Amino acid sequence: MSPYVLALGVAALTASGCVWYLPALADLRAGDDRPVSLRTAAAGCLTGWATLAALALPLLADAAWWVPCAVAAVGAVATATLRVRARVHRKREAAEQEELRRWAAV
Repeated sequence: MSPYVLALGVAALTASGCVWYLPALADLRAGDDRPVSLRTAAAGCLTGWATLAALALPLLADAAWWVPCAVAAVGAVATATLRVRARVHRKREAAEQEELRRWAAV
């Protein structure tokens, strides 16, 4: 398959992903109105979609096979790291909320 067809497919997929990355962008722009876990998860979502968009560039440039693979690998690691951090923050926030409920009952 031609790398140009792959680049076109990646660009179309990125454009159709606005259902996910536009709300994530809104969560990030809200700032301190959103919990840290939600902002971190939104950053992970945006990183994943930006990786997909960045993947189209080496495909269009008809670079060596390892260049798009490296872009995808770096983006996947960054996205996974942000998602794990968001999960850790969410767990911590849930524990804090539970502690507040216990103290409110007292």
